[in-house]
Amino acid sequence: MESEYDSRPRGSRNGILNNTLYICFNQTARGTCTNVRTITRQEVEQRVLRAMKERLFAPSAFAEFCKAFTEEMNRLRREHRVQVAAAPREIATLNRRSDEILELLLKGFSDERWKDELRRIEERRAETQRPHHGSGGRAAAAGVAPAHGAGVPSENGDAGRRVGAG
Repeated sequence: MESEYDSRPRGSRNGILNNTLYICFNQTARGTCTNVRTITRQEVEQRVLRAMKERLFAPSAFAEFCKAFTEEMNRLRREHRVQVAAAPREIATLNRRSDEILELLLKGFSDERWKDELRRIEERRAETQRPHHGSGGRAAAAGVAPAHGAGVPSENGDAGRRVGAG
């Protein structure tokens, strides 16, 4: 069954443009496709959740899935916030150790292990300073996942209804 968004030539794939919009990869990156249709990430997520709700799960199982998914997303976001908060301290520690090793090398204490450690410090510093990209959107900005089932269209099309509510 072909949807309005599935008119791309064989072999092409969709890609994310600006973290919220899906568009044909061949159209944007290569210019080899005339398909300019787009779909928002939110719309894709709503369609997937609606399909899961309607076709895969009993209502109670779907509500449980949404609850577990929300808890896991919140756990991952909390973990990420802890890592981001700890990054400046870790970078300061890496800088101090790097300075210590450089001082020793400048004083003539040449040891290959220190050079190896400096390389590892530089790799870790680069990794720690690398910007981390979240999933975007208001929920990620607030640091929590939306309430389970929030924004999932109900049988009457009300997208604001929560699964299991009223």
